[in-house]
Amino acid sequence: MGNLVRAVGMLEGCPELSMLIPEVRSNIVYALPNPRTVRDVAGVEGRITVVNGRPKASSYPRFGASWHMARLIVEEQV
Repeated sequence: MGNLVRAVGMLEGCPELSMLIPEVRSNIVYALPNPRTVRDVAGVEGRITVVNGRPKASSYPRFGASWHMARLIVEEQV
């Protein structure tokens, strides 16, 4: 999950990306190899939003946090 934490940090450090984040907000996930359940996919709970013109994750990434994105990734593996 270290790669996901670093990626979120990079997103938060790039104010230019705030223009690309839609009003419904955005998310980023990281899956373990061959994910079988949503608990095998880490994401940002609550999504990435824009605060003071900069991307900001609403929480620290954790496994099982982004059910919707995780479900899509797990279903793709089947």
